[in-house]
Amino acid sequence: MRKSTTTALSLIIVIALCAVGVIAWHDTFTVAITTVEVPVPGLTRDVRILHASDLHGVTFGHAQSAIAAKLQGQRFDAAVINGDHIPTVNAEPTPVLELLAVLQDHAPVVFVTRGNHDTSAVLDALAEHGAVIVERGDDAVPLPTDAGRIVVTPAIDPERRLRTRNLRSHSATTP
Repeated sequence: MRKSTTTALSLIIVIALCAVGVIAWHDTFTVAITTVEVPVPGLTRDVRILHASDLHGVTFGHAQSAIAAKLQGQRFDAAVINGDHIPTVNAEPTPVLELLAVLQDHAPVVFVTRGNHDTSAVLDALAEHGAVIVERGDDAVPLPTDAGRIVVTPAIDPERRLRTRNLRSHSATTP
């Protein structure tokens, strides 16, 4: 009796681990857009900012076609890509450069920050392709918009609570 209980428990554990693995894989390789509205006093119109973070060089279809499809028909006042853009310091930046090209089709400016995996070469490549690099210690960078004064500034998150692989569409709404 004890052997069958152990076998059943082992089987349940294996199935649970497989389920967790499938969910983690799906979450990592699925493009999701979440809209977050943030009331900001003083704006004359709603401002839309697309935020992508910690993509670690993941490719979502050829030339990021899954992201392009999700964003079809949408316009943003700006896009922000937080690091980590590549999975390791030796990785090629091709996926993030393809992402940059997609985002540039949907926003007039794309801001980029450095992650702990990102090298100066990656940031240089992004800048060469038109990204605005925002680094720790930089002054606030004004967002070009007719809605009012909005600035982008690097923030430090020492407790690493703001981690996500999803695209987030932030709408700063007039109260």
